[in-house]
Formats: sequence, C-alpha cells, structure tokens
Amino acid sequence: ARLLILLTALLAVAATASDARAVTKLWTGGTNNDWSLVGNWSPAGAPATADSVAFPAAGGNRSINLSGNRTVADVTFNSGSAYRLMNDQLTIASGDIASSLGSHRIDSSVVLGGEGAWSVPSGRLSVYGSVNSTSGNTFGIDKTGAGTLEFLNQGATNSLKNYLHQAGSTEFFEGTYTLTSTSFDAFSAMYMAEGTVTVSHRAKVLGT
Repeated sequence: ARLLILLTALLAVAATASDARAVTKLWTGGTNNDWSLVGNWSPAGAPATADSVAFPAAGGNRSINLSGNRTVADVTFNSGSAYRLMNDQLTIASGDIASSLGSHRIDSSVVLGGEGAWSVPSGRLSVYGSVNSTSGNTFGIDKTGAGTLEFLNQGATNSLKNYLHQAGSTEFFEGTYTLTSTSFDAFSAMYMAEGTVTVSHRAKVLGT
C-alpha cells in the first residue's frame, strides 16, 4: 500500500512538472524563417512537443519552414497579416487550430492527435497539405466560426471522422476526403448548422 501511494505521488509530481514546462511559444521571426532556430521564438527556443504555438501580429518572416517534422499541442494564428507554414509534417497533439483573424495557409501535412476544434471566426484558413490522424486513429474536425476553411490538397488521401461544420463555409478543391463514422451517416457526417460545404474541381468526399 505504501509503495502504491509513493508511486501515485511520484506520478502526480511528474505530471505537474511536465505541465509546468509546457509553455506557449510566440513566433518572432527575429532571425529568419526557420522553425528550429532558437532566436525565432519567445521564450527563446523551438517549441517542445507539449508546447502551444502562436503566430502574432508582431512576427516577422511569416513564410515559415518547418525544417523537419514537428509536434505541438495546438496552433493559433492571431494576425491580420498572412502566415504560411511550409514543408514536412506538423502533428497537432490536441488537434486544435484557432485562426482568429486574417488569412493563413498551411502547406505542411497535418496530423491530428485528437478530435480537432478548428475555430475560424473571420478571414480564411487554407490547408494545402494532407490532413490525417496519428497511427491507428481517425479523428475529426469540428469547425466553428463565420470564416472560411479551405482544403486544397493536391492528390493525397485525407481521412477525417465525423466532419462537423457548424458555421461559415468550407470548400474542398483537391484530393479525396474519406469521412468515417459509426454514429453519423454520410450526409450527417458533414452536418451544417449554417453556411455551405462546396465540393469542386477534382475533389471527392466519401462517406463510410
């Protein structure tokens, strides 16, 4: 019993220490456009896997090269001027993206580590990379806000579960989007409380 209590206490301490180390990293672009460089972030240092990342109005060098596969807790764009994330793969552990204003673009492949809440209250978020889930999972995206969410992936397969579209408009231009669901049929998996989903050009939306 004592050993169990001790182990529980140690785990609690470890979890608390881990949470304390997780911070929100603000992009400054103070050196260049390389994600991995210490001087491009505040606090200094590239984001750790448990860190949140935010791209503020004051940031420079807004076309950002991931320079390798990256994992973060969540992503926030908070700038009227456009940001662009390029190359490699971005894993978002929570699945969450907030694009509070402006028009931003993600060229990198996106991997969801959880059921994603994507908030686009205004402007536009354009995703040119593929959108999939961590190995063995199929997570979904709950898109909210009156802004536009665009999927413009060229040719790759994208797998999303229970796609929930609650406001604004969502546009599919390229790629094949497979919506898997155990609790929604193919139509309700693309549920819209308001706004529209546009499927155009060579895009396909498959309900399974």
